[in-house]
Amino acid sequence: MHNLYKVNIGTLEIRVNIVTITFGSHTLEGPYISTDSIENRSGVYVILCKVDDKYDFPDSGESSEVKSRIDNHDNKDYWKRQCQDGTVYYAVKYTPNLQQEEGRQIEMDILASEAVGQILGTDDPFDFLNLFTPKKEKPEKERD
Repeated sequence: MHNLYKVNIGTLEIRVNIVTITFGSHTLEGPYISTDSIENRSGVYVILCKVDDKYDFPDSGESSEVKSRIDNHDNKDYWKRQCQDGTVYYAVKYTPNLQQEEGRQIEMDILASEAVGQILGTDDPFDFLNLFTPKKEKPEKERD
């Protein structure tokens, strides 16, 4: 979705087109192809991977400095590996007046949203946890 904002500065009128994406009741700015458009302030972020017309949802989080957190995240290489045949996108919901726990609740609401379930192809949005849990191989003698 695109939101058109009109700002008047004296006699100058500026129109800004901001792209948004909605998860449940939360609208985030983006998705952006780089973090250049993301501000370094408090918020919740979502990492998306797009391959052809399909999306994956490799990560999300909450931070007092969203841009820095994404740019320096420990999982950044993982996101790139998960999306090696596609493009990594970033979306953010700024939460300037919320406490950290309230930001985490927004993140959990996003993860529990039907939109995330559709992206992951599941009726249970919390199935995404299984995507990040490495599968253990059965020992040789336990295999069928």
